[in-house]
Amino acid sequence: MPRSGANLVNLEKVTKSYGVRILLDEVSLGVGEGERIGVVGRNGDGKTTLLNLMAGRVAPDSGRVSQSRGLHIGYLDQRDLLDDTHSVREVVLAGKADHEWAGDARTREVVEVLLADVALDREVHGLSGGERRRCSLARLLLDAAVLLILDEPTNHLDVEAVAWLAEHLVRRTSALVVVTHDRWFLDAVCERTWEVHPGPQGAGVVDAYDGGYAAFVLSKAERQRPDSTKYELFGFDQTHVLTALGSYKLTADLSVGARFRYATGRPQTPVEGALFDADRKTIGRRKGAPDAGHRDAG
Repeated sequence: MPRSGANLVNLEKVTKSYGVRILLDEVSLGVGEGERIGVVGRNGDGKTTLLNLMAGRVAPDSGRVSQSRGLHIGYLDQRDLLDDTHSVREVVLAGKADHEWAGDARTREVVEVLLADVALDREVHGLSGGERRRCSLARLLLDAAVLLILDEPTNHLDVEAVAWLAEHLVRRTSALVVVTHDRWFLDAVCERTWEVHPGPQGAGVVDAYDGGYAAFVLSKAERQRPDSTKYELFGFDQTHVLTALGSYKLTADLSVGARFRYATGRPQTPVEGALFDADRKTIGRRKGAPDAGHRDAG
């Protein structure tokens, strides 16, 4: 469950438009201390705009964005902000020699996982796009940010690195807001889900759900169906579904194997099958998994 605590960032009736399109319309939400929130929605519906508003990178057209005093935010965006004239050691480790950082377990772990095939004394300008992305992520994870905002952090990571990143973020005490199309990652890491989508009048809205991606799919299906038919989706009666799903909690309490079977479309228990069927029938399609067999979160 989300941790209790004061909100680090608050949005109050925030509206943001680009041209004639209202991407976000009177959105009100907040991020509490230690919360881990996944943001889902179609490309172009305003996910990155929401992140930029929270980070103070763009101003709202109306409404108010507030941050707690002295809040330190670490932001991984999709732009490359590394200095080409510096070495990997300089941009990731602040120029520290090996004997200065190798004794720190957290630093050593980040470097070994994300930069295993990158020489620390290489210049940044000679790195591939994937190597630059991993350098940016490593630098961010070594920072002592109170709030991490990550825009597609699993890009250019193999399956082992994605699994490691999920475990790393769960271990951290910092709050997290993450945009990713990796459904397995959202279920493994996130305690809440925000869906950014056009509202009835076409202006962008944000709906909040408890739990990770699987819980979001079920909750959305319930909201969209009349009470008399919502559980037909699963092929179970209401009491069975609520009891079974309540015991699983739909998020990090699912075993890694259960989450991975769900993510790859191979449910092996009635509850996993209900999750899979809800997802399939709600989304109306199945996508191939990128790299490690993760399914795509629209």
